[in-house]
Amino acid sequence: MRFKLQLILEMDKPEKSSITLDIATFDKDFTRPEHIGLSIAEAKNILQNLQKTVVEEQINKSLQSHSHCSQCQSSLRIKDGRRVKYRTLYGTLDVKNPRYYLCKCQGSARQSFTPLLDLLADHTSPELCYLESKWSSLMSYGLTVDLLKDSFPIDEKLSIETVRKNTLNVAKKINGLLGEEKHIYATPFSTVDPIAFKNESTIVGLDGGYLRSWSDKKTNFELIVGKSIPNKGNPRVLGLVSSEDEKPKRRLFQMLESQGIKESDGVCFMSDGGESLKNLQTHINPNAKHILEWFHITMKITVLNQYIKGVTNIDEKQGTTANKLLSSIKWKLWHGKPLGALTKILKLSDLIASHAKNYSKYVGLIKHISEFFNYINNNINIIVNYGERWRQGKRISTSFVESLVNYFVSKRFCKKQQMQWSKEGAHLLIQVRAKVINDELKQIFKEWYQDFDVGADITKNVVNANKPTLVMAA
Repeated sequence: MRFKLQLILEMDKPEKSSITLDIATFDKDFTRPEHIGLSIAEAKNILQNLQKTVVEEQINKSLQSHSHCSQCQSSLRIKDGRRVKYRTLYGTLDVKNPRYYLCKCQGSARQSFTPLLDLLADHTSPELCYLESKWSSLMSYGLTVDLLKDSFPIDEKLSIETVRKNTLNVAKKINGLLGEEKHIYATPFSTVDPIAFKNESTIVGLDGGYLRSWSDKKTNFELIVGKSIPNKGNPRVLGLVSSEDEKPKRRLFQMLESQGIKESDGVCFMSDGGESLKNLQTHINPNAKHILEWFHITMKITVLNQYIKGVTNIDEKQGTTANKLLSSIKWKLWHGKPLGALTKILKLSDLIASHAKNYSKYVGLIKHISEFFNYINNNINIIVNYGERWRQGKRISTSFVESLVNYFVSKRFCKKQQMQWSKEGAHLLIQVRAKVINDELKQIFKEWYQDFDVGADITKNVVNANKPTLVMAA
């Protein structure tokens, strides 16, 4: 069987008429399973030809409307007939982009203008830019190129560097949507609402991860991720490179704002007590509560417990006493008594001092005890009664953020890829990834391009659904 695909172009002026344009002709057998329907190659060829025909007609129509003076209706002279490349999902097109001289009635005869300058400014269609940025935020740039080439009749010259450049440009535009950075977003603390403070209508967990530096391959740099879980509504995530982001607080504030969280709502911030995390979350909400999450406390206690097992092997009596002290430290911290825990930590340090010479790992034990003391002392004001919170069914750890670090960062930036990143590149890419995870990227593109739509509704622009514009003939 031979199939012929045609496009019927209906004209509005000067009188209603139609033009039939050939799109594709192909022969199809029907003797094997692979003959059923269109093959990938046939579908790509049809879409590519259809795109080329539609765009050419759109360009011609637009140029016709600009080829005459808007005031005196005289024909405008063409200065040059340049052409430009325009990248779309259905191939790269070589389209007209001429310049016209202005009419004498509008000014100097030597002045010129390009009618399609704004339309073709980016040289890339919004749909292609959207899919490039979306998929490259979820997997490597190379796999994104392969996916697009397999799925669409896209330009075979599409490169990893092109996808990377377009994705980072999208991220820069997203960053441009942020408002001005401020140190304090919360109103004076006299407005604290005791009920909102107690209810904790929103839990925000913050944690840090590390990426290998591209400029100095032996070092890493910090990347902060966060997740906001309101009592009502969907969770949202954010990510940033702390040393690269110029508006970290504004980013966190706008994430909460996008969830409809107001100053009258209570927000509970939970983190591991790192200075960069504490600085980020302060002065965001007047009814905010700040908590040192329990998981990192128990991690440090577990490390000390392993060291004390070595002391027990040398001196069972002192090892037993050290174990009791460590259990007491954990109990006091669990019940929100950090001062008592600090006193016990000092006693533990004094107790094992007698084993400075006969315990091979003494230096390591003293180091961890000192770090643990400083950790509790530096975060003494955000240690709470974890036992009471646990009995009330409230969160006491950022385990939900620990999993986020793995999903949000590791799966794209680290695991199985061993990639090296520049701070700017990682920071920009994670902005796009956050928007994709939050299901916000499509809405952002709709704000940039009013009629942008990659959804399933393709009938809204059809004048008469019962009258097809594509005609297939056998």
